[in-house]
Amino acid sequence: PRDRLRVRVLDDSTDDTSERIQQLVDPLRKGGLAITHEQRSHREGFKAGALNEALKTATAPWIVVLDADFRPHPGFLLALFDRPYDDEVAFVQAQWGFVNEQDAVWTRMQAVLLRMHFLVEQPGRAYWNDPIAFNGTAGAWRRDPLRDVGGWQSETITEDLHVALLAQRANWRAVYRSDVVVPSELPAKLSAWRRQQARWTVGALQVWSRLGLKPSRLAEALHLSAPASYLSAGLFLVLSWLGAVSLPGRLDLLISVGYLLLPLGMPVRNVWTHGAHLGWWVVAAPVVLIMGCVHTAQFFFQSAPVFERTPKGKA
Repeated sequence: PRDRLRVRVLDDSTDDTSERIQQLVDPLRKGGLAITHEQRSHREGFKAGALNEALKTATAPWIVVLDADFRPHPGFLLALFDRPYDDEVAFVQAQWGFVNEQDAVWTRMQAVLLRMHFLVEQPGRAYWNDPIAFNGTAGAWRRDPLRDVGGWQSETITEDLHVALLAQRANWRAVYRSDVVVPSELPAKLSAWRRQQARWTVGALQVWSRLGLKPSRLAEALHLSAPASYLSAGLFLVLSWLGAVSLPGRLDLLISVGYLLLPLGMPVRNVWTHGAHLGWWVVAAPVVLIMGCVHTAQFFFQSAPVFERTPKGKA
């Protein structure tokens, strides 16, 4: 209902985007929607900074976050809040859909990889009550627990993952809704995909270094340290092929083949049903391995990674 809905467009743009936003906001406001266009005079903290600025004056009990390249269906809010959530629930995450999956080879690869996350990893963690990630958009936060943990953290470049784990460490719960899908746009250019992967890889390692390890949080540690496995796998494969690693009974060869075939052992039934074929996963795996090696090395050798937004083609 309109009397219970407030829309806030957070704008850090430095080009003509602000004028285009205003042209969309004005008629909506005149039509009775409580909508505001909020601009900052600086870009401190980037996305986390903009969200925290808005959080200071938030009055609604729930805050729904949607990036500009996400296009929810008209019934999105009704679907996401079709049930009451326990008071212990801090956030609810919906599944991503993809409007430009068929545009290029790399968009097909991205879709396969992201479906592994949204159809295998997130449901699996939720089922075992392990910490799940907030994916930055297409979800909702309860205002009070978000404030309790200090809001979005700009000290890392994955503010969404950081605040989600902080909340779950403080014994707040998270809910994953695979039945609610929000269409989004994948990076249309290979360079944009690489930039996005760099932010996600380096950001996860940053969060790991900030939060440290807890023996009781094994699943969390495995989640955050996963990017380091790219580097270890890559180094092992190179050393093995160069003959620098030689294990009894050609065990090195078996391990090398295992690294390459490991993705095939992951559940793929749900991925197939959504139109992504196993062949694209086979193509994507070595590409992601190479990018993962480069970006993990970037974390260790780059003193201060900078937040870089991912350019999109249609939004």
